Amino acid sequence: EGYNKTANYKYTIEAIVTDITGETHSEETTVTIGKSTVYAKINMEDEVFASPKTEINITAKNLNNQPIPLKGKLKIQTVNVPEKIYSRQFWDEPLTPIIDAETHKKLFPYFALNGENERKNFPVGKTVYSQTINDSTGNTNAIWNTSTTPSGLYLFTFTYLDNLGDTQATTEYVALLNPKNKKAFPHQYFSLNAQQKSYQPNQVAEVILSSRFPKTRVIYFIDKQGEAGKMQQITLKNAVHKIKIPVTDADRGGIHITAFSIYNNRFYKETVEIAVPY
Repeated sequence: EGYNKTANYKYTIEAIVTDITGETHSEETTVTIGKSTVYAKINMEDEVFASPKTEINITAKNLNNQPIPLKGKLKIQTVNVPEKIYSRQFWDEPLTPIIDAETHKKLFPYFALNGENERKNFPVGKTVYSQTINDSTGNTNAIWNTSTTPSGLYLFTFTYLDNLGDTQATTEYVALLNPKNKKAFPHQYFSLNAQQKSYQPNQVAEVILSSRFPKTRVIYFIDKQGEAGKMQQITLKNAVHKIKIPVTDADRGGIHITAFSIYNNRFYKETVEIAVPY
């Protein structure tokens, strides 16, 4: 297939030993060998709530998963999510379209064409954060103050030089959720997010319900102790709604919230579990 200087090869080394009692023991390990031996990674959740100290973990390892010194530049850019709301398609996009893009938009205005609803095709905007990273341990946390940063989708890019002197880049898309913003979270049409994964009695659990749909009714239930809660509903117009749930001793074992909505003949459902440890 031709020479590829970044190709890697995995070898399995197995040792089999027979001891003096005649019992056989075996161990094996896998070793990866290649020209390019530096791999960096951005480790973050897909969704994070705004915070004065949002941690961005970056690691660097060699082919055998061992930490190595980390040096490069981290950049965070806004991603311009389309305002248009596309309906889910129950079929794959055709490999060879038989109608042009303009005709498609007229006949199927709510269906995406050529991946225009995929985040990898969204235009990237301005840079909101950058930092040079130089860490000898191969594992570091950059701190980004997002307390006043707008909700949105952001592209994280870490650029570094590998052992061959070539520039490499690793990227991650991360949605920032800022409850201070009244508009819906841009990265999803309909979402339900708990601000903490667990709560203790006497605390107030906060769950953020977000809907980008124009003036639609949202129905939600708060289930406790395995029993269905009564139906609650609210009308949202491209906005967020904060659900506050006082936590009591009787809630130990967890709280379950489910939300539903319908838009353009599509059913949307989101659930979230809140842990209340015993």
